[in-house]
Amino acid sequence: MEDVYLCDDVTLCDLMEDVYLFGGTTPTEDGTATPSNEIHKLNISRMKWKVPLYVGLPPARRRGHGAFILHSHLYVFGGQNEEEELNDLKVMKLINPSERQPGASLTCSIIIIIIIIIIIIIITTCIIINIIIIILLLFLLLLLLLLLLLLLLLLLLLLLLFID
Repeated sequence: MEDVYLCDDVTLCDLMEDVYLFGGTTPTEDGTATPSNEIHKLNISRMKWKVPLYVGLPPARRRGHGAFILHSHLYVFGGQNEEEELNDLKVMKLINPSERQPGASLTCSIIIIIIIIIIIIIITTCIIINIIIIILLLFLLLLLLLLLLLLLLLLLLLLLLFID
């Protein structure tokens, strides 16, 4: 096993043929120990360490915490760092390349693109309909103004006829 380093107060969680190591303390050059938020994965069958792929932000540096894996999600709770006791729960979605289905992400991407295009078409259609309604309302307003002007002219003509 290459890249092995000393650590203490870590959590180890297993998922199929992998063991995940999170946090704990690592010795520094001056002989003190500092909390860590590193995540490592050991593949048992190959006995190789890797930094795993995951979605989400890693929890803050900590030691003395609890952790478990459920449905490919690594949950980390509590512990402490240099300044304080921690009472939080952090979740990271673990991504195992062997479990990924190559067509799934492409299919999801295509569906998302189609949905976005449909939303854009709907929004554009609504905007166009609103513009048409505004133009029709302006046209009706113009017709009403013309009608009012004609009525005023007619009234003026009638007044002129009655005055003479």
